[in-house]
Amino acid sequence: MKTLALVFIQLSFAFTCISQIVFISGEVKNLGENKEVSVFYYNNPIEWVQETAEKVSIDSKGNFSMRFLWNKAMHADLLIGDEHSDLFLIPGDSIHLLVNYKNFDSTINYSGKGGEDNNYMAAELL
Repeated sequence: MKTLALVFIQLSFAFTCISQIVFISGEVKNLGENKEVSVFYYNNPIEWVQETAEKVSIDSKGNFSMRFLWNKAMHADLLIGDEHSDLFLIPGDSIHLLVNYKNFDSTINYSGKGGEDNNYMAAELL
């Protein structure tokens, strides 16, 4: 029993060391009624179950911020209202985005740690 407890503690410590916080903040202009932003991903390519990393409200000025644990470099999806952007997140990213909701795809711009990768992903979808 002590061995099992020790293994569990070691695995928990290893997972904690790998996982890091991802921080995403943003400013959304001309938002209208849709006042939520979420980041989601799929658990694996076989089961394909959607998991939500974080979901937050956008304030009256169009600002939001979120923090969540992320344990490996992988694809995710950003959803603001009915608009969508592909993301590539790496543990420790700190991303800020600016977007005009009315011209979402042509105006989305990421900055900060991880911003360059995500600007590339956004440009590929145009």
